[in-house]
Amino acid sequence: MKTKIKTILLPVDFSGYSAEAFTVSRQIASKTGATIILLHVVEPPYNTATAIEGMLSIMEDNAKSKINQLIKKYSESGDTEVDIVPVVKHGRTVREIMKQADECSADLIVMGSKGQSGIERIVLGSVSSAMVAETNVPLFVLPAEKSSRTPDFKRIIFTTNLREKDPENLRYVHSFAKFFAAKLDVIHVTDHKDFDTILRVKGFRQVIRELNLDPPPEFTVLEHENSLVGLAEYISKHSRALLVMNRYKHSIVQKLLGVHHTEKFRRYSDLPILILP
Repeated sequence: MKTKIKTILLPVDFSGYSAEAFTVSRQIASKTGATIILLHVVEPPYNTATAIEGMLSIMEDNAKSKINQLIKKYSESGDTEVDIVPVVKHGRTVREIMKQADECSADLIVMGSKGQSGIERIVLGSVSSAMVAETNVPLFVLPAEKSSRTPDFKRIIFTTNLREKDPENLRYVHSFAKFFAAKLDVIHVTDHKDFDTILRVKGFRQVIRELNLDPPPEFTVLEHENSLVGLAEYISKHSRALLVMNRYKHSIVQKLLGVHHTEKFRRYSDLPILILP
């Protein structure tokens, strides 16, 4: 995974859910020199060919007008150091986002989301949910807010199952910690510490040292009979944080999506989440 962020893909639907995503994208771009691809996908409402042709033209013109208004509003704020490229596509939303990510070689996708709580926003926001499952690009999912605000991450929590690809992802996340001048914590939660777990933890600590990250992250192993509850209890102590999850098959991300109704995870309902492929 590339640690240099050159292109940020920002899908927008012109709702309030996109507002904070736009703010965060601009902040990251201003720190990295990245270009923002501001994408809106016009999704045909039905499949009658003649109607689609006329409707798409109207919908695309309307989308282009709204994107230009958004860029104009940004320019009028006086903060014009970020390059923004407007793109309007038509088709199925998730498919077009993924195609655009490939075409522009996106290094990061930033999305607002909707729903009731942090994990629920991923589950109930159908586009965000599909992107979690499908994309091979790091996905930054932000909680919906009524108005844009500058994110203030004082801590970045990188969760790991001690998998082989995690050190590479950790290097990527370390760059985020520098963007926000945030403390980077590496967390592994286990329900038991047998000999195999102890060896894996020891090996992972050594790999982290060999990455020569400056400043080095703090690596913590938490033991709890329920790994999800253990993670939730740790996160509940850090409200101004960014939660980072590696996407594995049958991973903690999928487990979290299945327990979004529990009180433990409501405690960090406002945490933004960075999901790494």
